[in-house]
Amino acid sequence: MITRETIEGFDVITMESDKIAASLCPALGNNMYRIWDKIKQREVLRTPQPLAILKTEPILYGIPVLMPPNRIRNGRFRFQGREYQLEINTPNGHHIHGFLALNPWEVRNTYEIGSNMSVTSSFETARFPHVLEQFPHDLYIIMRYELKESSLTAILKTEPILYGIPVLMPPNRIRNGRFRFQSREYQLEINTPNGHHIHGFLALNPWEVRNTYEIGSNMSVTSSFETARFPHVLEQFPHDLYIIMRYELKESRLTQYVSITNQGHLTAPIGFGLHPWFLLDHSPEKWMLTLPVSKIWELDSALMPTGRLLPLGKYEAFLDGMNLQDVDLDTPFLIGDQPRTALLATEGYAIRIHVSKLYKHWVIYTGGKADEFIAIEPYTWVTNAPNLPLKPELTGLIALPQGETIHLQMELEIIYGYPITSCP
Repeated sequence: MITRETIEGFDVITMESDKIAASLCPALGNNMYRIWDKIKQREVLRTPQPLAILKTEPILYGIPVLMPPNRIRNGRFRFQGREYQLEINTPNGHHIHGFLALNPWEVRNTYEIGSNMSVTSSFETARFPHVLEQFPHDLYIIMRYELKESSLTAILKTEPILYGIPVLMPPNRIRNGRFRFQSREYQLEINTPNGHHIHGFLALNPWEVRNTYEIGSNMSVTSSFETARFPHVLEQFPHDLYIIMRYELKESRLTQYVSITNQGHLTAPIGFGLHPWFLLDHSPEKWMLTLPVSKIWELDSALMPTGRLLPLGKYEAFLDGMNLQDVDLDTPFLIGDQPRTALLATEGYAIRIHVSKLYKHWVIYTGGKADEFIAIEPYTWVTNAPNLPLKPELTGLIALPQGETIHLQMELEIIYGYPITSCP
């Protein structure tokens, strides 16, 4: 909700969500002078009381806007052959904090869509002769404050891949968003800055809950997704797929069961993956990853496989358990004939991830040197699989005929009291 009111003769605009209220006074330097926490019932900022004190003390409250910020010795400087003399406004003969906080701004617009809202204001130096005398430049400054949901659902709407266990189909990148399968051309949405497609459409769209059950300490949730319900999906991927996902929780073991059925008339190219994010508590040196794999996929500059498989090299340490300090990866590994079980362990605690046989690859992603998190991602196909001139038995590309179903399983178990010395 956005409200406008007059307080002590000044126009005040307040954006209010279910958690906070943020009040802006454009006439007094466009100062966001108050943020009220409705949950904790407390002021977040130092708030002027009365509001008019901002006229004489504009820097001491709220969020003052400074240009230039802080001090200029003697208020004087030289830039590209021009001498500047700013107003002396400190007792010891210098200038401090500029002119934006001292003058009124003009509100350009406000908007409110659902629980997201904004206020946009502007300042033109040319409108203020006393500013131009000191700073002879015609500047046009626009400032927009936005208040958005901070809830889990709001974050996942804008960043669906960065949290939890996102569902990817197809997983990872497709070069230029384009590939050819059984004489049909596919063009997926371009959704990366460098002109490719990444991570598919399952994480971006709503699923329908089919049922839940609870018997003793065992419980489950079953959801489904039908591509035919989403025209923007069918435009890119013209296959009528029915996907069922069931999560079961038993004690400290969470199991995901997925079935994908082709209800359409055309054979569908299927690649499926998961992107679980595991926290390392900013202490990667305390964690070990055991990852039974056979080869590394060589990547090009766009982080897509060249088609070459390389020896593990230093990552053979994953076979017996590798400490995560200084590990920096965004890398796909071929599982090959190795067990399909990864183990992330620290002293007294471990997370075991086991996947079914259609998962042929792991991608390990640390976002630079491992620190806050590690993503341990099982994929059925390797990145950009349909564009690789390799057999599908190697890349993992699944051709799913009309009326047929594939089944996938991922089991995540937390093991308490795990001794790190028992890491293989």
